[in-house]
Amino acid sequence: MKNGEIEVESEFEDEDRDDDGDGSSGDDSALEAEADVFTDITIVEVELDDDTTTFTTAAKTRVAIVEEILKRFPTLMATDVDAALNLEIENRASRPDDTTTSDDKNDDDNSDDDHSGSNSESGSR
Repeated sequence: MKNGEIEVESEFEDEDRDDDGDGSSGDDSALEAEADVFTDITIVEVELDDDTTTFTTAAKTRVAIVEEILKRFPTLMATDVDAALNLEIENRASRPDDTTTSDDKNDDDNSDDDHSGSNSESGSR
């Protein structure tokens, strides 16, 4: 645990699972999924074959987030999405910069430097 964050990572290597007999896992080799669960919303980013889709949801559990991804990508298998999903639990409400650049996870340490007047953080300096 770091700064109130619990991070669970999982990588999915499709080439190890090609022999499962379902014939559908060949398209999932480029599947990556990440969900940042904040106290107010969950931001989900799915990368499939170099196309990235980002959306928000009220889902808070791993199962519910997988279901939300499957609604948007119905050709994927639930087991593949679950295996590829990187779930991060944030012990705070989301900030405007969370929805625009989900790749900048290390910027959390510099949150005191943001004096843009954002009112999304209550009780801050």
